[in-house]
Amino acid sequence: MPAYEVSNHARPGAECRHNLTYWRAGDWLGIGPGAHGRHGTGPARRATVSIRQPDAWRDAVGTHGHGVETMSDDTDHASEYLMTALRLAEGLSRDRLATLGLTLADDALADLARQGLIHPDPHRVRPTDRGRALADSLAAYLAN
Repeated sequence: MPAYEVSNHARPGAECRHNLTYWRAGDWLGIGPGAHGRHGTGPARRATVSIRQPDAWRDAVGTHGHGVETMSDDTDHASEYLMTALRLAEGLSRDRLATLGLTLADDALADLARQGLIHPDPHRVRPTDRGRALADSLAAYLAN
């Protein structure tokens, strides 16, 4: 089966929607001890972290109606999307990344294309198989 992500394979159309939500930087609720969540758009996007200890989480839910320990602005949304989307065969949308506040340098993209790490594309940054194996390094290089 083809690899649609660094460590996941599936027939086309049978990819794990749950994991794709993370890698595409979608919204998800973190419910349960130690769960993380992301939701909202723009400046209203929030990151949540729930209490890790099951008993403490349960007690907080009983007292406060939730077990969220911290809620903060999701200031790293663009860099998180850059990092996770480069794990995918489909890569990332340059337009979406720009709306999140991060524009990639054309010379850096050209350099990676010359090295055979990404496919040349004006709208997407789509890693080659070799590039996907180096996704974290590609993200670090492009973020600078």
